Amino acid sequence: MPVIYLDVLIILNWVIDFVLLHATAFILHLPYRTWRLVAAGAVGGAGSCIVLLPLSAWPGLLCKLLLALLITLTAFGWNGYRPWLEHTAVFFIVSSVFAGIACAVWFFAAPRGMRMVQGVLYYDISVPWLIALTAGAYLLLRLADRLLCPRIPAGQIYPMEIGTEKGTVCLQALYDTGASPADVFSGRPAVVAERGALAAVLPADFPLDVQALPARGVRLIPVRTLSGPALLPAFKARRLRIGDTALPGVYVAVTPTLGGQGYQALFGREVGHQIKEKKLHEKPGQA
Repeated sequence: MPVIYLDVLIILNWVIDFVLLHATAFILHLPYRTWRLVAAGAVGGAGSCIVLLPLSAWPGLLCKLLLALLITLTAFGWNGYRPWLEHTAVFFIVSSVFAGIACAVWFFAAPRGMRMVQGVLYYDISVPWLIALTAGAYLLLRLADRLLCPRIPAGQIYPMEIGTEKGTVCLQALYDTGASPADVFSGRPAVVAERGALAAVLPADFPLDVQALPARGVRLIPVRTLSGPALLPAFKARRLRIGDTALPGVYVAVTPTLGGQGYQALFGREVGHQIKEKKLHEKPGQA
């Protein structure tokens, strides 16, 4: 086996996995947090050290599949077995396509210092150059994201419709990038709305406080308030629309008051990412 420097191997595959996870999120229209992709890329970079183990083909493939499962779980969180397997399958396919392209480049062009070891890419360059190229690749990704992906301005108020079996209410919602409420079990995002504004459509058995939770239909959503962390009772909306974008599967956390003027609800980064992704993949002319 040729001489392989661990720092170069880990950092290079960290960057590659970060880029491949971006591609996976784009293909599946997944909202994501950059720090989770960075952490998942680090898992992949560390996992690239399996090339140093004396594994045959099938055990090596099994290790790579288990590593892919861990990477996607780190990147996109837990949303159930089926989404997890779907994320892993697409990530594995994207990684295989990249590995095929890298193998073709290595086989036909054989750039100096480039090696493929058990399907893992290694390029023998100095650490300063590797750090510089890593920073450059990240900046290019961020620039492409800003130029190509539509964004909704934060700190503004948007019309929101919330529908239940009892009807629909129209609210004004603030986009707060400092908030990111979500159901801890499913990972689905949540919005926060004032009880008074939802009174006409709240489920009949919805609790008045967290001490009287019914057995079904209500979740506790952790949120941060001015007075510190809190748990708010929440229900899953049958319909939820912000502006002209419908958002299925979103929870509505109910609070006595938000203390703001001009709005009765707020939504955070996760919902903002969903809106951005939907706008990005809309067909021309589609509302």
